[in-house]
Amino acid sequence: MKSIMGCFSLIILLPTLLISHAYAEDLWTTVSSDHSIYPFLERMQNRGIISPIGEIRPVTRREIIDRIIHISDRLEKIPDLLTDKERAQLSGFCIEFADELPKKYRVETQHARLRFNARQIDGRLHPRRLFVYTKDANGLYISVLFNERIVSRAFNREYDDELVFRHGGGVICRGYIGDKLGFYIRAANYLEQGTYEYNPKEQNVLPNFAKISGDRMTYDKTDAYFGLNVSPIYIKFGKDRVEWGPGFNGKLSLSDNAGSFTHLALTTRIGPVLATHLTGFLNSRTTTLQTDDQGNQWKETVGKYLAGHRAEVTIKSRAVIGAQEIIIYGNRGLEAAYLNPFNFYRSAEHDLHDKDNASMQLDATVFPAKNWRIHAVWFIDDLYMGKFFDHVFNNKFGLQAGFFYTGFPNIEIKAEYTRVDQWVYSHYLPINTFSHDDRILGHWIGPDSDDLFFEISYDLLPELKTALTFERIRSGDLSDFTIPYTERTTDSKRFLEGHVEREYRIGFHIDYEPFGETRARINLNLNDLKNKDHIVGKDARLLDVEIALSVVY
Repeated sequence: MKSIMGCFSLIILLPTLLISHAYAEDLWTTVSSDHSIYPFLERMQNRGIISPIGEIRPVTRREIIDRIIHISDRLEKIPDLLTDKERAQLSGFCIEFADELPKKYRVETQHARLRFNARQIDGRLHPRRLFVYTKDANGLYISVLFNERIVSRAFNREYDDELVFRHGGGVICRGYIGDKLGFYIRAANYLEQGTYEYNPKEQNVLPNFAKISGDRMTYDKTDAYFGLNVSPIYIKFGKDRVEWGPGFNGKLSLSDNAGSFTHLALTTRIGPVLATHLTGFLNSRTTTLQTDDQGNQWKETVGKYLAGHRAEVTIKSRAVIGAQEIIIYGNRGLEAAYLNPFNFYRSAEHDLHDKDNASMQLDATVFPAKNWRIHAVWFIDDLYMGKFFDHVFNNKFGLQAGFFYTGFPNIEIKAEYTRVDQWVYSHYLPINTFSHDDRILGHWIGPDSDDLFFEISYDLLPELKTALTFERIRSGDLSDFTIPYTERTTDSKRFLEGHVEREYRIGFHIDYEPFGETRARINLNLNDLKNKDHIVGKDARLLDVEIALSVVY
């Protein structure tokens, strides 16, 4: 109740916090973590053109605008700084973010290919949207979105082929009130049908409430939040995705695997230090049966929460060093000890009788030379210092290391290895598993597993990217994160225990983004499965084809 009253108090006080100017921009909403601007900026980081943006996603439009301006300024001084395709990509982003860019950095109509979605204002190109309203210090942008997705899975033997269609449509609404408050809403409805058995490990959408009729399933999904700049603190409250830490093919702590969740984030950047505090409201999918005096019954969801803080230090544009803590807890209301961003959470968890799921992470992203990036992550789910070098169950770690090379024109090379020990993400209390909506918040491979990933990509056109990938995934019998460590038969941990399931993937990917957030993707994966479902001799080959189209206008 106190937290609810606090939110109402904040809303009531908003008018007094806003400073109205003659003109403002939408700088305080964030750019979706799957937006193509992030790979572009990561390439610019690798080449030493901009300073590192950090390992927290998503970031505000203000951060994106600052980087676009910096690249444009350097390009003006050094005309051959970018390849022709990179210059075209930069022009595309200057059009997409033109409403927030100073006029100097907007693309003139005679200097760029006139895209059919662009509108002209004072001789400059701006993105075209369904509805645009800007007056004085207020603005509103409304777009419609349409999604189509087809997944085909063809097995060579023993298994039935699968085919699924997903249709989606909705609206995106974002805007600003004054120069300190931004808001964002994305609401969509989906229809999924076909022979594809719904598998939450393979779908990126896990509906809380779905209507199922035969081979048809309908559900809806909404992300909505507001962002408030009270310098030097940026406050974000609402439902959106959160990603923490390095990682190309998954992240060990907070990833996009579990989708979005409601949270309150406080972020500040002071010089080279970026710090954030997060209070998350997770879906436990655990319910209790309630009965009133009249005998009416209903199911009430048990509360589950996340508390976390992360700090990053950028060292002379050569490295980003990160440290963080995350606590998962439930079966009670918000814990005051975890609302304090300056508290040491693991110690606080011990003080609260050691009943919550605490984790820590140390990571480093280093740029040792031009065109090179190397990252390493140590995720600590539990730590027993007395037996640090022993293979005991309560030393539960995740390790990740990778590199990114951009030394060839328009070519990128990535490689990464990830390993997750037994019992990582699990807890002896089911409510405290490292999950949201029964999906792991961390790396998608789960515990007792490892993943070797390699990718080489090439930009055929500024808006057309192709990639070839190879991946090897192994998982032991204890790869289910819902199995608590209390079910162990020994105090020793053994990596890849039992009948190891092995999967080898060769993939070819095409990503076409003609403008804005409109994208078309084709993913082809040839999978070789050994000991499928941990059953010896249960092997199969699988051709996995995904065709996806997302249109935003």
